[in-house]
Amino acid sequence: ARRERACGVQRDYFESAQVIGWIREGLEESPHTGLAVVMASAEATTLRMEMGTRHAGKNMVELTGKCPSQIKLDDQGAADFCCPAGNVAVW
Repeated sequence: ARRERACGVQRDYFESAQVIGWIREGLEESPHTGLAVVMASAEATTLRMEMGTRHAGKNMVELTGKCPSQIKLDDQGAADFCCPAGNVAVW
């Protein structure tokens, strides 16, 4: 995921000492790039993050298999990304 999708502008989200996340917007010329990562050290959580409007309406799937469902980004390219307790989730 890091090698193929983690490119473009990065935005960090520091929710608390137990929940952090970041997105990489991807590259305009590579439509399948961009990702979101959430890390939760204590409880399971969701973290609202924005991928950017070029990703608006896209479906995101968690790559490690820790979150069973896919999510759809809203018209701003934002969604609530989940992460199980004590884990990392890569979307």
